[in-house]
Amino acid sequence: MDVFAGPAQVSVQCRERAGTVTAEGCTDDVRSRPADGSWLTGVCFRGPARLPDVPTC
Repeated sequence: MDVFAGPAQVSVQCRERAGTVTAEGCTDDVRSRPADGSWLTGVCFRGPARLPDVPTC
């Protein structure tokens, strides 16, 4: 598991629904895949996790 030291901008290639994650009062079931092939849970993002211009994996 990686943790960002602070705010970071991440470009993602696609997203998909996955298991529900709850952290710090936020709940989401979307995960996104950046170019390095890892997965990020949408609960990490500031703003909407479901962006209309990001395709489904």
